[in-house]
Amino acid sequence: MTEHSVSKARGVRPRTLLFGIAAILVVAAAVVAIVLLTPRGGVELAGFSAESTATVGYAGRFPADDEPRLLNPLGIAVRGTTLYVAESDAGRIRIFGLRGEDRGSIVVPIRQGAPTAYPSDVATLGADRIVVVDNSGAQVLVMSADPKAKTPLVAVLGDADGSNSPIQPTAVAVDGETIFVADSGDSTVKAYSADGAYLRTVVKGSGDASTFAGGLFVADGKIYTTNSNTGRVLAFDIDSGALAATFPDTFALPRGLGSGLGGGLLVADTFERTVRLTDLSGRRIDVIDGNTTDDGELGSPRDSAWVPSASRAYVTDAQSGRVVVFNMREAD
Repeated sequence: MTEHSVSKARGVRPRTLLFGIAAILVVAAAVVAIVLLTPRGGVELAGFSAESTATVGYAGRFPADDEPRLLNPLGIAVRGTTLYVAESDAGRIRIFGLRGEDRGSIVVPIRQGAPTAYPSDVATLGADRIVVVDNSGAQVLVMSADPKAKTPLVAVLGDADGSNSPIQPTAVAVDGETIFVADSGDSTVKAYSADGAYLRTVVKGSGDASTFAGGLFVADGKIYTTNSNTGRVLAFDIDSGALAATFPDTFALPRGLGSGLGGGLLVADTFERTVRLTDLSGRRIDVIDGNTTDDGELGSPRDSAWVPSASRAYVTDAQSGRVVVFNMREAD
């Protein structure tokens, strides 16, 4: 074999070299994609200890203590394993996994003429949308739940002619494809379709309706609202709008309402720094506060989301800038 033929045999063909480089680039791109798509952060959540007989227990909180706090977290909603948190002072909806994994954020568009966006409440709608109350813009928005959506805004409630838009919305709840909005501008609860069209005024302004309903919840043919003026939770018939019940307990400053353990209702009381679990008639079942769990003491609870598969309540705490997580179970 000549020297020339030996050199040729040991060399690398250009085509082989190109294939090798291409393969390396493909692998590198796959690694980058995995890194980018993998939710960041997250914390370990504890369960009840083996010897515990408590019905409420602190599980953890997020973002982690060494991570930046949320800027005034208020409303919270859950769909499956995804949490949506209204980070009001940042003008956005933060998205987390159930362990606090960062799944991105959705910027709330600023209404023309408003100084900023101030999302105070959020609810899930269908499989891929959320509904957001923007206090600063005095509007309620239907938005894509996908943080990467090119056109996140789907509809503005009542925007077709503006005559039936909420005046000063404070809270939102969704029942199927119907959106209910508490409107402090005229002390009503209004109903809208999923595409933002006005349907009807369910609860008409009266002494019974709250001038500032910090929470709204729909279950069993009733609309539940918090009345911050009287410290009460009220229930209205969803068809007639008539007052159906007033909870027996008085709250210091009731805010968010959400589903809870055993089909109950979680009521966040900001001034008492507690979250009470009641049945749908208002009978007290349990309470989350500093007495029941020292590690999970709340500074300014605003709203809660219940995850039945994990039997956990996720509570927004505006003072600590965290979502505080609690295990809950029924008494033996």
